[in-house]
Amino acid sequence: MLSFAVALAAVLAVAPDSATAARVRVLMIGDSTLAALDWYQGTQRPLADLDYTLRAASCRAVTGPSCLGRPNAGGARSRPSNALSVLRSYPPDSFDELVLMVGYDEGYSTFEKSVALLPQVARDYGIDHITWLTFRTNVDYSAPDDVTTSYYGNNRLLVAAADSAGGFIDLLDWNWHVRNNSGLVERDGVHLTTAGATSVATLIRQAVINQWGSSATVANSAGPPASGSTGTTTSAAATGTSTSGSRSSLGYGATGDAVKRAQRLLIAVGSPQLARHGPTGRYFAVTRSAVEAFQQSVKQNHDASMVVDGIIGPATWRYLEWLGIQAGADNAAAPAAPTGPVAPTTPASPAAGSATATGNTGTLGYGAIGPAVAEIQEILLRIGAPLLEPHGATGRYFAATRDSVKYFQQMVKAEHDSSMVVDGIVGASTRRWLDELDPG
Repeated sequence: MLSFAVALAAVLAVAPDSATAARVRVLMIGDSTLAALDWYQGTQRPLADLDYTLRAASCRAVTGPSCLGRPNAGGARSRPSNALSVLRSYPPDSFDELVLMVGYDEGYSTFEKSVALLPQVARDYGIDHITWLTFRTNVDYSAPDDVTTSYYGNNRLLVAAADSAGGFIDLLDWNWHVRNNSGLVERDGVHLTTAGATSVATLIRQAVINQWGSSATVANSAGPPASGSTGTTTSAAATGTSTSGSRSSLGYGATGDAVKRAQRLLIAVGSPQLARHGPTGRYFAVTRSAVEAFQQSVKQNHDASMVVDGIIGPATWRYLEWLGIQAGADNAAAPAAPTGPVAPTTPASPAAGSATATGNTGTLGYGAIGPAVAEIQEILLRIGAPLLEPHGATGRYFAATRDSVKYFQQMVKAEHDSSMVVDGIVGASTRRWLDELDPG
């Protein structure tokens, strides 16, 4: 039995400006467990105030081949598309939150690959956060290929993935919940009863609201408020506060070009989690976390009066522009150093892992597009890049390419050159080793 409780991370619930806020879009993908929401009438009612799409089908796998599902009305059985294909069937940036209750029909070795691959693709498709429900253990369910005993191992893989994802993946511990509540599953211990379907819908709704705050639900919804939320805190976007110059304050739920500029600056000063997403122009969980981390750094290193609130107000804008432009975020001249109760000491140097390409050095980083990227991808594929294999040489430098470069750099560092910097950027040294080790 897993010892952790249901992971519903508490977040600051803010009310975004109705004129600029984008409502959170939720994609729910599942197998025959989550399909109970389609099978039993009325069990989706707890989700009524969410903007969600439900894609659940019996026998659905995560990234591998699905098994034959339940017979249809005519008695025919078919293999549903796997969760990866479902995600890819939508255009990028179609959803913000991905909820997964899938994997019961995959063995440990297959699921180990799936739990590494699917989150990478989700990042590339603009997903800001994943909620993944844990597997039931100690069950009588006879899964295809006798994979039942792997559910313990699959849960361990989920825990490891969540621990290393920096907040990108949270677990909703369905296993723990069922053990402590009766009547939620059928005799096989896996498939849901009507009560179980209603319960899982309620838990998913709460998880989404706790992650995204009030932007997850319909305004003035009759549904229950987010846990721990007073509903009184508003984002900077809602207040209309303005900064020096033309910079408006930005908070959770804001969208537009100003958000994109802030994101570019945050990436330049070293926000690896935001760099995986790129400048989307949407101010949600990942951007807020990046702002809070930046504010904490400013507070420790430059200005003790900096408030760590996840909102880009006047002081945060000043430091972002000063440090971001110093780090090469754009071609503008660096502004004068901000002044405050504790004056900045030294200009920031470009952060390791920054996704910026500099000058004409041929450096390639996150967000780059073109033939040069495709060439690097082809070399990585020839050397061996399992995370990149499902994508191929797309010519687009996003999460799968960045992480493949980091794995390559780690290999070089361990086996050839201890001075290699593992930052996911193809600079001069990385390019030399790519050419040296290219089997083609």
